Amino acid sequence: MQIKAHAKINLALDILGKDKITDYHFIQTVITQVPTLFDTIEIREIQADKISIDCSNKDLEADETNTCYKAAKLLKEKFKINKGVEIKIDKKIPLSSGLGGGSSDAAAVLKALNEIWHLNLKTPELEEIAIQIGMDTVFFLYGGTCVCSHFGDNIYPLPELKNIEIQIIDTGVKIASAEAYKQIDYKKIGQQKQLTDQLISLLKSQKIEGLEKLIHNDFELSVNKNHPQITAAIEELKSKGATSAHLSGSGGCVFGLF
Repeated sequence: MQIKAHAKINLALDILGKDKITDYHFIQTVITQVPTLFDTIEIREIQADKISIDCSNKDLEADETNTCYKAAKLLKEKFKINKGVEIKIDKKIPLSSGLGGGSSDAAAVLKALNEIWHLNLKTPELEEIAIQIGMDTVFFLYGGTCVCSHFGDNIYPLPELKNIEIQIIDTGVKIASAEAYKQIDYKKIGQQKQLTDQLISLLKSQKIEGLEKLIHNDFELSVNKNHPQITAAIEELKSKGATSAHLSGSGGCVFGLF
């Protein structure tokens, strides 16, 4: 079976503080998939009771730390599957880029193995497994455009975003989410939540007029000033006619809307 694992961008991202018990950050974000950028995951069932990972990008580990491996292992253990799988990843989404490649790949594997192994799991049941891999993995079970709240694991689908072209620049900056969170200024974050509320209302009405004025990302308050390549890429997209250009997730890829 072959399945596409699309990249994502954050049209809005508000960091709303940190949970003292779990150390996770509360967020509200509007995420949409990128139709033109995706990894291709090929999955084949094998008789040997093992999980084999092969990736076209050799910078990505093909061991137990790989999100595809984690997804397959969680399903195998939970449902006592005695057969194995070979998973081949044709990697097009840049690593550590804010585009959600690892989470998207994991969600693709969960959905594919749900079908291959005839588990007949509904999306809420897959969510319970996806959250063990990462918060963004839950979004990718749904895809499209969604509001994600709490730690990013509460999902509310929105109408499809239409008549928008998304262009992405890989700045080459690699930023781990954990590191990006360490850099945030808690006095400055969460101040643009009203823009997110307006964006959600606009998307619900299936209109895009004024969309560009509502795009924002709290990570830009700290990440951009530490990486001039990101600011330069944003200006490059605007010079090409992008109505809006911003950092995606914690970076370091930026996107422009046309």
